[in-house]
Amino acid sequence: MSTYDNLLDLADTLIQENGFQGFSYADLAEGLGIRKASIHYHFPVKTDLGIAYCERKETRLLQMEEKLLFVPAGKARLEAYMDAFAYCAQKGQMCGVHAMLSDSNLFEPPLQD
Repeated sequence: MSTYDNLLDLADTLIQENGFQGFSYADLAEGLGIRKASIHYHFPVKTDLGIAYCERKETRLLQMEEKLLFVPAGKARLEAYMDAFAYCAQKGQMCGVHAMLSDSNLFEPPLQD
């Protein structure tokens, strides 16, 4: 897996545990055993990381929705949606989208958009 993908994966975990404002590039560097300069290469500022994270989340949520639409409507589909989000709760995390929303008033305008 690429450094770019590893950064987004770790950011996902940190966002779901602490929110977007609850971690720094130093946390990412330590978690991946890389230098902060390597992070800045991919994401010059944290807003760039946030935008990439949101784009990735949007893509994955659309993929999940596409799969869930094949589940029969009604109780089975509702259970499938609940199972998809229960995974985060079981790990002691909240949904990354909701975690981002909790900090959104602090974001730079490009990330708020």
